[in-house]
Amino acid sequence: YMVPAPYFCRFVCHHKADAAAQARFLQLLFIQRSKQSCFLDSDHLTNLEDLFDIVRCRCGELIVLLTAQTLRRPWCAGEITVAWKAHGRVVSLYHPSFIPPPPETLQGDEVGAYLSTSDFRLIEYGITDESVARAFEWLLS
Repeated sequence: YMVPAPYFCRFVCHHKADAAAQARFLQLLFIQRSKQSCFLDSDHLTNLEDLFDIVRCRCGELIVLLTAQTLRRPWCAGEITVAWKAHGRVVSLYHPSFIPPPPETLQGDEVGAYLSTSDFRLIEYGITDESVARAFEWLLS
């Protein structure tokens, strides 16, 4: 079968302000220990619009580094939702700063208000608030 190139065995999803150094450490650890590729957006991404495609069909596993702000970041929410819909191969790593969103936040339309957005909208990539809410519920279950 054909594998899209480049293909990454792992993809580290993280909130840059909270965990850039930890994400880099995880990437280096995964590469050193497994001798397999690991995607970190600051290294490989030249076009942000390719990000969800990489998660969908060019990575084997999404590693979500859950810190205080990870689930509030739209790009992270999109990565988690795309992985949930496409293949479901996700591992969560919980940082002590992580606090799950309140259950009422995961009620469809409310998740949009929970995300820290400026002018970025996930719906432009076909990702609805309802699918983000379901992906978050799945991730945290």
